[in-house]
Amino acid sequence: MLWGQGTFIHRELVTVPIYLMHEIQEDILATLNLNDIPYVCLNGFFFEKYKTRLSAENIPNPPALYSCLRSVKSTTLSFAEYPYCLKKGREAVRPPIHLILEDYLAKQCGPVSRKQLKNFADTVLGVEKTQLGSYIGKMPNVLRFEASVFIHFKALSVEKRHLAPIVDNLLELKGSPITARKLYLQNMSVCQNLGISTPMLLSGLIQYFYPGDFPFTSLSNGSLGSFKPRLARSAKKTAGRSGKPAAARSVKPPAARSGKPAAARPARTEGCPAKKQILAYLVDRGKPCSTRSLLDMVRGKGHSLDYLYIILADKEKFLWYTTEAVVTRQALDWTDEKQAAIEQLASSHLEKSGGVFGLCSEIYRDGLSQLPELAQHISWTSVLLQELLGSQSRYLALGRSRDIYVSASNSHGIANLNDLSLYLLQTDYGGAAARALFNSRLRSLGIMRRKLSTFVSGKDKRVVIDGDIIRIADRE
Repeated sequence: MLWGQGTFIHRELVTVPIYLMHEIQEDILATLNLNDIPYVCLNGFFFEKYKTRLSAENIPNPPALYSCLRSVKSTTLSFAEYPYCLKKGREAVRPPIHLILEDYLAKQCGPVSRKQLKNFADTVLGVEKTQLGSYIGKMPNVLRFEASVFIHFKALSVEKRHLAPIVDNLLELKGSPITARKLYLQNMSVCQNLGISTPMLLSGLIQYFYPGDFPFTSLSNGSLGSFKPRLARSAKKTAGRSGKPAAARSVKPPAARSGKPAAARPARTEGCPAKKQILAYLVDRGKPCSTRSLLDMVRGKGHSLDYLYIILADKEKFLWYTTEAVVTRQALDWTDEKQAAIEQLASSHLEKSGGVFGLCSEIYRDGLSQLPELAQHISWTSVLLQELLGSQSRYLALGRSRDIYVSASNSHGIANLNDLSLYLLQTDYGGAAARALFNSRLRSLGIMRRKLSTFVSGKDKRVVIDGDIIRIADRE
């Protein structure tokens, strides 16, 4: 039996305290179930929690505890690799610790202090206290809100195009350095409308969307440093990248965000074998294919789900057919005439409803016979309709429900779901409404699903939460 770092002991020399081991196993199982995490580590908190009782049983360290737990058979837990303890049946997939920490931040839907993150890592996940710092820097899609506060990208409603006025400001400096704080103050109104409430968050967003284009120099005391634009990079070259990270662990498409085809992010995969293989496979297949099948294909080449999303973001080649399947544009026999036909249907639907947004599910329900014919072996879906509408410049496709669309040139400045929520609060409720009633309305329209959106949770600076009331911020 493993009995320490590089130390072993014969099984017959150990008296395993069965009842204590069962108690610890029950504690571990309760932690896994309560926090919905794939595993816990036994080289930190869990050993310290029972250290006194373990010492009394001559169990001196975490490896020895792990060996004892493994020797006591469990019908629910697996002790296959020190220091990890997983539920049985989940041994094949063990995400790295930094992705579990990222998932925790994503579920918080707002800023999380380092103390909160440390508490989760220590007392829930069981990570050794000295190791947390090494994992923080590896977390994808996580930005610093303040010096010791983090926020996940999912908690924000910021897209790359929203930062255009700020980036223009940077480009006008002609290479002169500017501190992040000064840049924030110069663009205060834009930042507040986007829910960017700190200079550090603005700094992180610029570095996220424009990696390498605006070098940032941090100060040794940890305070905000300054940007210096690289004039060799043109705005055109940096403007094409997609503005949203892909979901980390769900085989579902990222939310539709704009009516313009993504350009630069797919370009990062141009010429890559994985993209060519997927395109060739789908073209040869000639019909929709599940993302799960494609994920197995890219994983076989050492790539991740994020990389698959980058590949599929090329709307000139790939389109979402359902929330879990894609099809190539080539397979549809799609033409400019057919695009014009669905755009005319979308326009007529908006005029008939009298609203600023439309639902593709309603067009599909009421006007299926008017939709142009696809390739013989492919049928229409409302998701495909929204995808095609949003792939050109006339309409914006909004939301993870993959149903809503608006005119790209709408007079209300609606470019995302938060903008649409604000418009509905203003026009349908006079600027203030009971949160429960407003939430119900947003869910009925598909604007919000089970989790509260950043808008109704008060993270959008344009609204204020007063108890059970949500109201526009400038309305007293």
